[in-house]
Amino acid sequence: KFCLVYQTPYLLPFEKGVVIIDRDALRLLQNHLLYAADEYFNETNYLKINNRPVVFIYVSHLLRGDYELALTKTCNLIKQRTGLDIFLVGDEIIFPEGNTRQGPGGSRQTQPDKKRIAVFDAITTHTIIGPAKYDGLPLLTGFFKDLDAIFHGYQQLARENDMMFIPCAMPGFNNRGYNKAGAGARYPILPREATLDKDNEGTTYQVYLNIARKYVDPSLGILMINSFNGFSYDTQIEP
Repeated sequence: KFCLVYQTPYLLPFEKGVVIIDRDALRLLQNHLLYAADEYFNETNYLKINNRPVVFIYVSHLLRGDYELALTKTCNLIKQRTGLDIFLVGDEIIFPEGNTRQGPGGSRQTQPDKKRIAVFDAITTHTIIGPAKYDGLPLLTGFFKDLDAIFHGYQQLARENDMMFIPCAMPGFNNRGYNKAGAGARYPILPREATLDKDNEGTTYQVYLNIARKYVDPSLGILMINSFNGFSYDTQIEP
């Protein structure tokens, strides 16, 4: 199975760390997803949940403006023209102290936005590495303890809003050697080693997976893994 991740900051107006949803953005969003519906959604191996084609909205927590109306209008338009009802997955899970995220910009949001979350059928996170205090071995910084609590909180929030929850797992994060002119310096490093007690590469991923598996929705059976090709951010996993 495969499905699309809609990369909002690269496809829609992006200013000062947020994705601005206005009339122009609505037109772009509709054109992009109508094209996707025509080209991909009817493929036999396209991922569907309850016969609905799945689309992940990357860094949806950065959406500002008329995002609720835009997403609703776009999904309705596609349903009218193609008969397909999109299953939207929002990239909404952040650390409550302020999240630092891979990719352009960052989120000033510090708490879940219940209004925006209600737009989606499920919520997940593409990358969750936390603020600067988690820069270091994750079992020593308390990263995993707090991650477990965050997953638990968002899972409860999803249940309260009658939607699904998709946890994520990743083997580490380090983009210091990739971004030009030290642009990645504001991102904390999540080493591939979880603790000094085990110096073999891969222990961070093992612990991350063990936490994420606890929160897999049994009715859905999906866990987000980031990623199989993210070598530039040290998130690469070999299939």
